[in-house]
Amino acid sequence: MNVILRAIVPVFSIVALGYILGFFKELDTKTLSELTLYLLTPGLVFTSLMESHILARRLLSTVAFAFLIFAALALVSWTLTRLLRYTAAETSGFVLSTTLMNCGNLGLPLIYFAFGTEGLAIAVIFLVCFVIILNTFGIFTAAGGHLPAARALQEIYRLPALYAIAFALLIKGFHLTIPPLLWKPIQMIGHAAIPIILIVLGIQLTHANLKDRLGRIGLAVGVRLLFTPVLAVLIFALLPADALTRRVLIIQSSGPTAVNAVILATKYDTHPAFVSGVILVSTVLSIFTLSGLLAIWG
Repeated sequence: MNVILRAIVPVFSIVALGYILGFFKELDTKTLSELTLYLLTPGLVFTSLMESHILARRLLSTVAFAFLIFAALALVSWTLTRLLRYTAAETSGFVLSTTLMNCGNLGLPLIYFAFGTEGLAIAVIFLVCFVIILNTFGIFTAAGGHLPAARALQEIYRLPALYAIAFALLIKGFHLTIPPLLWKPIQMIGHAAIPIILIVLGIQLTHANLKDRLGRIGLAVGVRLLFTPVLAVLIFALLPADALTRRVLIIQSSGPTAVNAVILATKYDTHPAFVSGVILVSTVLSIFTLSGLLAIWG
């Protein structure tokens, strides 16, 4: 219960402030989404990667797990949309809602309070994998709802998060040092990213549509919160990893739908109201599902 109070309650408080702001003020969510994609997310990824330390064996296990669970979730979600005969745009919104989990602004503080700095290092590597997938598969999926495949692929290379990852790995690989004059503003942007992204989430939730697509929202939330932890356990039955890595990644991958999903859905107009609804419901219900997972593996 102490972990829930110290991690989840502060996060939900900031989301609530964003919701209140969005309820009383008509704000341009598309501009806020662009700010997140082009500045805040790259800053967060770069600073997280620069400040983290992880053992090689845990690095390999984390990377392998990240791509296995994303691939499995994408396959399951795409199969469901084919069976239910969703349109291309509906398929994009559904797949974004089920595959993109909140492993950053909710996952990182939760893992830190539950497992300390050692667990946080594992969580940061998973977050980096998430950003790579977000800025490749996520953008292709979102843009593919309205753009031809070639145009959708081009969108992948227009966002800076991938370049932030490459730059951070290059600096760490060659043991270079960033001058304090440059590092301080980068660090400030990275640290500002989480609260601002949470506020954007709260603002977006004021546009959530819970009436017209309640059945689809329920299905997406079920995949995100209930099916994912089962899938994670099955993957670790086949993938060698130490106990801490398994615990951290099962919990972190089982969070609610990420705010990045609605940012992409808004940018490419792939049913952002539906995606916001999934984020709203999954975020509220994750209080109970994550508490259960922490009781088992925390």
